[in-house]
This record gives sequence, structure tokens and C-alpha cells, in this order.
Amino acid sequence: MLNYSSYLTNRDRLFIIFAHRMKKQLYFILIALSFVLVLNRCTSDFRLTAPYKEVVLVYGLLSQNETVHYIRIHKAFLDENTSALVLAANPDSIYYPDILDVSITESGSNQVYQLQRVDGDTLNPPIVKDSGTFAQHPNILYRFYASLQDDKTYTLKIRNTVTGKEVSASTNLVQDFNILRPFHDLALNWVGPTSFQAIWNLPVNGRVHDLSVRLKYHIANKSAPLINIKDTFVDIPIFQGKNFDQSKPKVEIPGDLFYQGIRFRMAPNQQIYRYADSLEFTFTVGSMEFSNFIEFNKGQTGITANQIGGNYTNINGGYGIFAARYSKTVRNIPLSIQSEDTLGCGHITGDLNFAPYKDFTKHPNYPLCD
Repeated sequence: MLNYSSYLTNRDRLFIIFAHRMKKQLYFILIALSFVLVLNRCTSDFRLTAPYKEVVLVYGLLSQNETVHYIRIHKAFLDENTSALVLAANPDSIYYPDILDVSITESGSNQVYQLQRVDGDTLNPPIVKDSGTFAQHPNILYRFYASLQDDKTYTLKIRNTVTGKEVSASTNLVQDFNILRPFHDLALNWVGPTSFQAIWNLPVNGRVHDLSVRLKYHIANKSAPLINIKDTFVDIPIFQGKNFDQSKPKVEIPGDLFYQGIRFRMAPNQQIYRYADSLEFTFTVGSMEFSNFIEFNKGQTGITANQIGGNYTNINGGYGIFAARYSKTVRNIPLSIQSEDTLGCGHITGDLNFAPYKDFTKHPNYPLCD
């Protein structure tokens, strides 16, 4: 999986999931190629490597949330004398040299963006590729700068200037949408198992969703409990990769899911107090093509994986995915008094030293619970 966390926020987790899905798809290709190589050694009637066929592998997601956009382009490879796993560790086997002409055209304006070949390792901050089967260094990407319009269609074209091979793909962007609940500045009451209902309008071109909640809080030393020494946060995933097709999706979110998410991601620290500040709800929505890609790969994990139906792709002349996603956040949502008390004194998170609500009649030893 590619680790984009060094330059993207958690709202871009769909991009990371997408890279993981694509890596798994490429791994299937490697396994398949290794399998046929074994068959090739068992019979003289089957010649695997003739003739050579160029295969282009593409993946990228566009979003109007960003002004810098990255596309990954690989090549498929085969050598009857070398293990596919060995080839995967060789960057020359998976990356094209600087021979690709890559462009994206915006509909309507016919604006053409030429993509620049860059090494993610050398950027500031670097784009770090996760360790695994494939070569980790360099980390070749294709980049362009643009403020994208959500009512436009974007067409990717790739041409190998040496072989003349061309591939293309198009995507519409996921358009802006309204979040009906939660509201800005309206306290959220999450006490124990009490559920909160999130409601939003399904965006045009949107289908697959992630929802995460960020608890923003600050820290003080026990020796000076009312002096803020650090502002920080914890992110709690509520759901991931969930499809919706109704015009106004509604989801019940149990309070225990929120508190257990915090407990799972935090360790007790007896040297500090923690003070809840506010919540942020971030909805990240992927396009129909991205939804199809995820759903197809979910169905390719059993004993017959990748044997029936081939690989899902919307790349003309190649394989992979070129799609879109969009994130929207509701900020400055306070927790209710009861919710702060549950966070500070409840049985799930009571050992994390969150202060309860500042009510000296109820908590005379504030920031302690009693």
C-alpha cells in the first residue's frame, strides 16, 4: 500500500485504499505470471513470451479538494528466466523511463495539462511508498497543478513516444453536496449507547463513502492542569467503503462506537490531563467507477480469485482505474455536557484522563471526576 500520509490528510484515505486495491491487483498479475512460468517449464508446446505485448497499468483519483494531482503509471512485465517476484523488486521492471507523454484535458474549456514525471522520494515533503513486494525506490509519479471544476469531465491520455502505444480514460468529478446532520456549533449528545443520526445528500457522481470523526482536544500537565501545552486530535473511522444510492443517506452511529474508537487509539498517561474541544465529521465520497473497482476486488478474494471475470478497469487500452473522490467536513461541533462526562468518567474511556464538564457542583475536584 502506498503511504500518502506525509502530504495528504486523513480525508484522502480513499486514495490510500485505492492504491492498496491496485497493488493487490498487480500482485494477482504477478502470481498469475509465476504460475504460467511453471507451466511453461513443464511443456515444450507452450511458449509464453512470444510475442511481446505492452501492458500499461494506471491508477489515479482526481479531487477538487486539491490543487496538486498525482497519477501512478506502471508497466506489466514478464521474463521466462526470472521470477516475477524478483522482477517486482527491480524499478526498471515496473516503471517506464522518461518516454511517456501524459496529459489531462478538461471538457468545455479544452484546457490541456501536461503531467510532469517526478520522484515522490525527492519532493518536500516526500511521498513515501510503503514497503512490500514492489520496488520502494524510486517512487515515480506523474503530477499536474490545477483547480478542478466539479461540472467538468477530465480525460487522461498516455502515449509511449517510443512504441506509439496509447491509453486513455475519462472521469467526472464527485460534485459538492450538503451535510444535513451534524450541524456546526450545535452540541452533539453521545451518551453511552445513544445513537446519533448522520444525514447528507448523495452527491452527483458519488457512490462509495467513508465517514470519520475527529476529536480535537488539548493537553495540560497535571502540575499545571489549566495551562494548555499542546493542541492535538484523534481520528475515529465510523465506516469505510460503504455504498449508498438513495438521495438522502441516513446512518445511525452508536455512541459506544465513538468511545471505543477513542479507547482503541489512545493509551493512558498519568502525567497529563486531556480536555475535549470539538468534533469534526468528514465525509469522503468516491465516484461510481471507484465503487465498481472496490466491489470487484472484494469479490476476487476467494479460491477462484481472478479466474473469472478478469480485472476491473476503466482504462482504454490498459488496466487500472481513473476515477474521482471528494471530501467535505463539518467543523466546530461541541460535545454535550453529558458526553464530556461520559468521555471523562465513563467505563470505556475513564482511564484516559479526559476532564469531565467543568461543573464544580458535580465535579468538585475538577479536572477529576469526583
